[in-house]
Amino acid sequence: MTTETFVYTMNKMGSKGAWSRYIFPWDVEAQAQLNNDLYLRSGDTIYILDKTRIDDQDENGDDVPVDMTIRWPYLDFGAPGVTKQMLGFDTVGRGVCQMRMGWDQRNFSTMTTAYEIQADNMTDGYIAMSMAAPSFSMELTFRSEDNTIESEWLASNLYFNDFRLMSN
Repeated sequence: MTTETFVYTMNKMGSKGAWSRYIFPWDVEAQAQLNNDLYLRSGDTIYILDKTRIDDQDENGDDVPVDMTIRWPYLDFGAPGVTKQMLGFDTVGRGVCQMRMGWDQRNFSTMTTAYEIQADNMTDGYIAMSMAAPSFSMELTFRSEDNTIESEWLASNLYFNDFRLMSN
């Protein structure tokens, strides 16, 4: 039994997909799918996941916001171990999100202070963020009170200078 569940979702074309991680406040003992609905069992309680909701209910039946966080582990963006200078980034999506960037893969919690961006900022030019590190970890958090079910991330671009002597 575990409170953590990983779900692989295929895209509409069926050729590529992505993993999502869900953490529940109770142990998931069993799961079943009927048509496009996912049912989970914990003890004597059966839950159905509702993809049209961006909140959850607590034990009193009150709505509780659920944030969506997308985080990429440390990516090299070139030769491993070589320091790169990030100039900035842009994103394509819908909604409002909090953005943080990590630069020390030895300490997963070492990240910039979160700040709010529009998920679609590509047409405005990139957002300047000058950092130097061998690898970077990008994190976007869509807070449920600021977004709707249509909020989504589609793509991100990171812009770099390479510090290697022979890179030009």
